[in-house]
Amino acid sequence: MDYEDILRSIYEDAIFERPLLNEDGKPLAREIITIPVKGSDAILGAIEVLGWLAYPDESEKRHKFVEYTLAVLAKSLPKNNPGRKRNHDLTGIPNKRIKQFLADSSRRITLRLKAADVLVRKMRSNNDLEKQISLMEAAEYVAKTNRDYENWADEQENINRFISRTLRTSKPVIHLALAIHAIGQARGLFEHAMIDWVVTPEVWLLDTLFLAERNRVKFGSMFPFKGSRYENWVLSSREAAHHLDHYMQHLGLQEFKNIPVPPLPEQAERQRNFKVELNETIVFLPSNCSFGVRRRA
Repeated sequence: MDYEDILRSIYEDAIFERPLLNEDGKPLAREIITIPVKGSDAILGAIEVLGWLAYPDESEKRHKFVEYTLAVLAKSLPKNNPGRKRNHDLTGIPNKRIKQFLADSSRRITLRLKAADVLVRKMRSNNDLEKQISLMEAAEYVAKTNRDYENWADEQENINRFISRTLRTSKPVIHLALAIHAIGQARGLFEHAMIDWVVTPEVWLLDTLFLAERNRVKFGSMFPFKGSRYENWVLSSREAAHHLDHYMQHLGLQEFKNIPVPPLPEQAERQRNFKVELNETIVFLPSNCSFGVRRRA
């Protein structure tokens, strides 16, 4: 199955739940970004994806992320390597400046993945929307139990701030964060430094793009908000998590089903879910792929 066929199958499934095009026949999205996924260009594609994840609304910082990450790669070459000599503009960037900036980038990416972690654990707390834990409960659980996130939300005020700020700022790329969260766990990405992700795009990049787009167009049914048009569909089928499981198995990522979830409180109450409209989101497609959605007759 080629790229276009995979995308077409994603859209044909999702279009029954929500329109994917506006009245002018254009994709419902903030913008569409094409990512190189083949050959040596895939490394640049991996850098671009991570840059968008860290800085979805800051183009100058995205460009700097690409430049500084390429500088790290150039500086890792032997001094007499022709590739290093050709990139003297990159190798001339001070190490301290690179380290400081990429530390901020890593922090931003970690925040996106925390947001994804909270949403996934909320969804997996129960397939029945009425019995899912609230966003607050999911955030508290992640804060208390995940060692990687130790001290990120020790106090209630910090958890409130995390939900109001981090989740909201993650909206344009939350589908991408969910994909990296899933594939990263299943394929061991989080056991390695971010620069290792960059130089091994074959491990995660292409599947991440497809899963991210699948998450984007199915988000309304995965995380329906109170009063949404998807509410009745999800409550009747109770298959929000099952949809994700099915697609993850298609990618050979069954391990993701074993992610721990918070225990349900005795009196679980439905809380308003995290609302993301398609026109707030960014589409990430492999190069040479079109959006590929036709208006239903």
